[in-house]
Amino acid sequence: MREISSTAKLRLKTYLHIHDIEADLWNKIGKEDAFQSHQWYFYAEKVMVDCRPFYILAYDNEELVGRATFYLVPSEPLPIQPTFLRNIAQQIFRRWPLFICRTPLAGLSGFVLSEQADGDEVLAKISSAALAQAREWKSSFLFFDFVEQELTFLPGWKPRFKPMMVSEPGTLMKLSSPDFESYISGLGKDERYHYRRIQRKAQELGIVVERHTSATDPDEALDLIRAVEAKHTSTPVPWTRALLENLNLIDGTWLTARIEDRLVGCGLALRDNGAQINTALGLADDVPYVYFALLYESLRLAFENNVHMVRLGSGAYDVKKHLGFQVETNNYVMAASPNSTLQRLIDRMA
Repeated sequence: MREISSTAKLRLKTYLHIHDIEADLWNKIGKEDAFQSHQWYFYAEKVMVDCRPFYILAYDNEELVGRATFYLVPSEPLPIQPTFLRNIAQQIFRRWPLFICRTPLAGLSGFVLSEQADGDEVLAKISSAALAQAREWKSSFLFFDFVEQELTFLPGWKPRFKPMMVSEPGTLMKLSSPDFESYISGLGKDERYHYRRIQRKAQELGIVVERHTSATDPDEALDLIRAVEAKHTSTPVPWTRALLENLNLIDGTWLTARIEDRLVGCGLALRDNGAQINTALGLADDVPYVYFALLYESLRLAFENNVHMVRLGSGAYDVKKHLGFQVETNNYVMAASPNSTLQRLIDRMA
């Protein structure tokens, strides 16, 4: 830990490991926010072992009023096509890594404020400190990821930061029904019929969905997960195996779908601070109905674990809308670079 910036009131401290920060202190702010617990960040460190974390905490006198988590990322799964251009970009970023502020593994902002914080002042101090860190570590670009649009308007941003919109936001649903059966009953007629049809078709095909506290058959599962990524021309997520292997560190459930001994689908349902996120989806290309069988089971899990919000990824927006999901509004990135040439590129793209 070292103190990297201070004024008469506001001062910053940076830490390189989450275990160097007391859990009670960390959880003092953001305790009502999804995937912001000390334990979640501990899990992320074990998973993203190739990404160096930087935790910048802001204090007003002795009171913690804000924090931001950054990662030096050499292996970001970038949505760049065609593949040869993506490979070139990944080689560049292995040499000059990205410096990204985000909540790890959850698609959320890593910038958290207390209710008492002066947001402009905290943002100005942290963004300035982040630029200095990015310059010190020879980073190519600095991103504040998954930013709500209103945050982009704050005057605390340093002039180098430019807002950019991400084209495919995630989705979320706040759970208001007391249980899964009530949720299904509250859906429209077509959606209720769809649920019953999926249950019937899955049973006819012999699809059995099971829950596990640890990941079973990871090699077989990874083949299905990579198949889904390839089908959607998505870059393979480099941390998937570690997500599975460290499941014991977090509140999570490994879901599998089998026809007799054959694995035909899988997925992770991870929970923290009253929220659930689904990830690591794997599907056999030749077996229908597996996606929905897994999705409905994950929703049942959410209700059983008293989750108040479920978050899914991007895509299939019409389907998710009918199930009660809404498009998220955190599809902005604030971008800057410590390199003057790359900064001009950002200025032209913004």
